[in-house]
Amino acid sequence: MRYQYGYCPARAKSAPRIALLAALICVVLLIGCAVGPNYRTPEMALPDGWTTADDPALLPRSELVQQWWTLFKDPLLDDLIRHAKENNRDLLAAVARVEEARALLGFSKGAYLPQLEAEGAVTRQETSDNGLSPGVDETLYNAGIGAGWEIDLFGRIRRSVEAAAADYQASEEDRTDVMISLYSNVALAYLDIRTFQARLISAQANIDSQQSVLELTRSRFRHGL
Repeated sequence: MRYQYGYCPARAKSAPRIALLAALICVVLLIGCAVGPNYRTPEMALPDGWTTADDPALLPRSELVQQWWTLFKDPLLDDLIRHAKENNRDLLAAVARVEEARALLGFSKGAYLPQLEAEGAVTRQETSDNGLSPGVDETLYNAGIGAGWEIDLFGRIRRSVEAAAADYQASEEDRTDVMISLYSNVALAYLDIRTFQARLISAQANIDSQQSVLELTRSRFRHGL
């Protein structure tokens, strides 16, 4: 068998395989490349413990951590905090931000999947009776379907999911901060009211006691004592 111009059938057959192997290697290398650096938790210098020892008497039970105000066993305080939870605008806005962040996280994760788009339109028109083609009615229909799938070679989708997850966690912490501030303010205001009521009762009792002493003193004076 003679070969012309250096043509080799074995090499010709192996060339597509080599090209396919090279393409696969490139894809694997590209998958390992992500947009931007990996997130690292900032290192913060924190003490190993509090400067003072914890008093066991001041530590709440685990079941009271989330609803600490029930420790007072005051139905009115429970009702006030429930009312604040249901009607406070700041808390409602924080809850809405959590729902928004959760939805955006789901939307970001959906980018991993194939995307389908569909659209349709109906147009109806009628020519004027005074035109060249009077009284002509036309109804036009238009429909289209599209599909696409982005392979996350460079990690764009992965980074967007990580960012959305971080925003979701931040919104939950923000909601927790708002709840802690709201419940503590309601409880403190309620305790102030109860304190003032107790002081008012004590002051009124003191007035009654002094009034009795005054009446007794007047009686002794009238009797020459």
